[in-house]
Amino acid sequence: VLHEIGEHYGLERMLGAKQYAEVLSQVRAMRDSGGSDIVNDAWDHVRSHYPSLPTTSSEFASEVLARIAETRGMSKLPLRKRILTAIRQFLFRIGLMKKLSDQDLAPLVMASLRRSMTPVRDGLDEAIADALNRSHLDAPITLADQPPTVLLALGAEAAPLDIAPSVIRKAKNKHGFTADQIKGALREISRPMMVFDSKTSPDSLVAFVETDGPHGKAVVVAIHMSRTKGTSRVVIHEIASLHARPFGQIFGWMQEGLLRYVDQRKTGAWLRPRGLQLPKGDTRHRLGKKILSPKDLRKFSRSPQAAMQPKPSKHQKMEDEAWRKAGLPRSNASLSQRLARVAEGRWAQVKESLVDDRKIRQEKIVN
Repeated sequence: VLHEIGEHYGLERMLGAKQYAEVLSQVRAMRDSGGSDIVNDAWDHVRSHYPSLPTTSSEFASEVLARIAETRGMSKLPLRKRILTAIRQFLFRIGLMKKLSDQDLAPLVMASLRRSMTPVRDGLDEAIADALNRSHLDAPITLADQPPTVLLALGAEAAPLDIAPSVIRKAKNKHGFTADQIKGALREISRPMMVFDSKTSPDSLVAFVETDGPHGKAVVVAIHMSRTKGTSRVVIHEIASLHARPFGQIFGWMQEGLLRYVDQRKTGAWLRPRGLQLPKGDTRHRLGKKILSPKDLRKFSRSPQAAMQPKPSKHQKMEDEAWRKAGLPRSNASLSQRLARVAEGRWAQVKESLVDDRKIRQEKIVN
């Protein structure tokens, strides 16, 4: 149960955004002081494995913290007590009153940190090498037990993320990717620059990731969502392809209203050295869906429903203000719809959404 709690909430949510940021600052301070071999080793590991991740970013520090826990170095650090105290307070708040030892909490801490880590499992280098060198291999490679936060926020189920060895071989043999480019693309799925609805495949997403493809083109990863496999009908998410695309094609997807998520800072940093920039003006989804940002992902990790709630339009704000001034509650129907029903004498349809002790004001609206 504790392991599942850790996976569900994540360390940032259990500690709270402020205290989590302070823990990451403490990790950086230990690195800057040079006094901890554990932190130094974890820092160097993350820097060598994720070269595109800025060392000043919170994501980098989160990866360092996760690496420390993964190598069982957490027990030797002074911040361990602070983390465990905060977790116990969180468990108490959600109703878990049982007294738990540090050893009891160890699986929870690891699971909560794993949620912050890049979803790609260790051993990716070996898996890619095997897929490229042993053509008879066809068993799917599970990259993660669940998709990254950005895909969860876009509606993905908490199911494994797989890739078939044939997809890896095709990326190299047909599309011209090197093994390093394939590895970089798969690792960057956890922090894409943009995510789009697929233009050609329903229930699929396309991630534009921060790694260079063949001939310096943009790299996009197509992901089939919620596929079933085997007689047991297990649900998985499946990476269907890796492609190098000219950025003009990605601009086209934006103009067609397929954009679902964008990290403007990362995308702008990738575009500027290439003499490109994001189109100016509002970009809207063709079906009116909210286009998420990194800020929405942070909200999602704390409260999934709140993060997905679209901002009210100017028209909605005006309606809300009109009902507030009238001293009446707001229903799901628009102001114009409700007033039209009243004018037509269909009082029963709106009565339930009005307060009974405001009869005088109700009569004024009817009259």
